[in-house]
Amino acid sequence: MPFSRSICVLTLVSALAGQAEEFRLETYVPPDYHSRFFSVTPSLNWTMRDDHREEFGREDTQTGQTGSDALNLNHGSAYFSQARRWDLSTGFALYGNWNPSSDRRTDTSGIYGTFADAYKTDQQSATFQAFTRLTLRQYIAGRWFLEPYAQVDGNITPWGRQSSENWHLGGYVNPTSIPTLTDSLQFGSSRSGSRNPQGYVDVEGRATAGYGRIQQVTGAAAVLFLLDRLSENLGHPVTLDNEGMRALMAFVEARRKQRPFLDRRGADVYDIESICEFLRGRLGLEALSSRAVLEMADEWNSYLPGAREQGWEAKLTPFAKYKWNDNRSHTVSRSASIVLPKGVYDGDSLLRALDVGAVSQYSGTRMFWGESWLGAEAKAEWKRPWRRFFQYNLAGWTKALRIEKETGREFSGATTYAPGQKDQYLKFAYPRFEQGLSAQAGWYPSSRTSLLATLSGSLWQDGDYLGSKASLFDAFGRVPHQDATGDAESLALNGTYRINPRAEAKIEFVLSWYQGESEDLVMEGNWPMASLAKGRNEYSNTDARLYLSVNYYLF
Repeated sequence: MPFSRSICVLTLVSALAGQAEEFRLETYVPPDYHSRFFSVTPSLNWTMRDDHREEFGREDTQTGQTGSDALNLNHGSAYFSQARRWDLSTGFALYGNWNPSSDRRTDTSGIYGTFADAYKTDQQSATFQAFTRLTLRQYIAGRWFLEPYAQVDGNITPWGRQSSENWHLGGYVNPTSIPTLTDSLQFGSSRSGSRNPQGYVDVEGRATAGYGRIQQVTGAAAVLFLLDRLSENLGHPVTLDNEGMRALMAFVEARRKQRPFLDRRGADVYDIESICEFLRGRLGLEALSSRAVLEMADEWNSYLPGAREQGWEAKLTPFAKYKWNDNRSHTVSRSASIVLPKGVYDGDSLLRALDVGAVSQYSGTRMFWGESWLGAEAKAEWKRPWRRFFQYNLAGWTKALRIEKETGREFSGATTYAPGQKDQYLKFAYPRFEQGLSAQAGWYPSSRTSLLATLSGSLWQDGDYLGSKASLFDAFGRVPHQDATGDAESLALNGTYRINPRAEAKIEFVLSWYQGESEDLVMEGNWPMASLAKGRNEYSNTDARLYLSVNYYLF
């Protein structure tokens, strides 16, 4: 009896040992790969905005539509192994933007009663943008790694225009004792049109040392949805164990090196043919119908990757970054205002009065500013998918850096400024300390649908002002960034649905709030008899925004 029992136990252990290990996306380790791509992506985008806020007795209602059309050309190459990794991506884009909007504001604060303003703006622009990004990672011992990163990003908008209209209606309290003027209405209107060429250059370098490994499992997640659709089509489950999944992904990656490089449709067809060939050989699915293959292709082409990743990393990154902006505006404006005692006007007389009093003015403005960041960041990230439906990401960081800003504004051809006159030119620097935490949960109910929720918060503290150049004060007579502290939080909900391989619909809701306080040095009196005094500033804001957009890719 003991002997037979031993035989049964050994038989059971042998059977269990012979069973293949179940595939789990959250523990999957992808095979080595070397991929490359070249894409040409035209797209159309449209967003609707409706924002209502109440703050300090003031109500703001802002509505608008934003549209853009783009032609993106991107080239990339990526290599991954358990010992090293590198990614290189280059690209440029040509895109246009249009942004008609209208704002309505009502202010019931102060002794002046009620003010109402209505704004209408219309903006169009054409932009060229180019970028290069390079990441190199080398694992030096186990999971210890070094990773340098470099980025150059540039943007130029040679053509841009903006037109705006503004109407103002306000209650007016006359400080004198004349009773007939203590109840009056103030009207104003303005129209302007401007050309706005602009551009920027952004350069960044990082050097990271860390421990851990976060790996892409996007391809394996796509295969899970594909096998699920194939199971529905065949009427019986089609599954792969851990060894089978690794073999399939290695097989597909090997075939990808031979697929067409400049033909996106041909590349997708080559992927599906590779998967079908593997399934026929590995699982004996010789009777794959044309319908099953077509549905697999549709599933593969319509998949939303959504950055499916697994693993964790802790790293320390010294970095340096510099960005230079140069925006120019050539504006022609026409404005008028009038104050009339209440009850003595009608609409026609008001419009005639405004038209007679209108003043036209031409002005040229150049705004330029440069910003540099030099510092270090410590960051920890944990990412884990669960089956094919869920993804969890958690990140925390702390950052210490020195920020230096240089800003200026020049006028030419304006009524109140001589050509080339500089209104202000500031250069200052300050230290900043930041801490932040971000948590994200993703749900992928189907291969075409993704729903993401992200909650993040950060704290910061700015140190003392360190220096100036040419002028000590900003436009408000303050020396900026004096012992400022604050916090910011946000909740973002994003949903994407891939209608077909060429079109997708997106919805995004963002709720953000922040508060802070600062101690500024304020200029009291008129220059050169001015003196400096300390002033305290407290601020807070809550903002809710909803975005709707549809993207269509022509090919």
